[in-house]
Amino acid sequence: MNYCLPKEVVDRDPGLPTRLFSALADWFFENTYFSHLVTVVRTDNREVREVVKQTGFYHRESKVIEGMQADVFQMLSPSMQSYLMSA
Repeated sequence: MNYCLPKEVVDRDPGLPTRLFSALADWFFENTYFSHLVTVVRTDNREVREVVKQTGFYHRESKVIEGMQADVFQMLSPSMQSYLMSA
């Protein structure tokens, strides 16, 4: 999962990226059968990193992808979260 918004748009509404990311994650889990959602963030992209963490993703691993240092974050589906909490 990822997003691309012009800086001017984010400057006018700083909460927009977090709201969009959250709504997309909710839609994904409501409309698919997948157990987790993954997003890749360049290590130096602090703004997106904060949006990802605020939305509820957690760090899964760091890796180099096509020469780019990146962090991989994931979010578990609500049903998977419930399952893990009960185990």
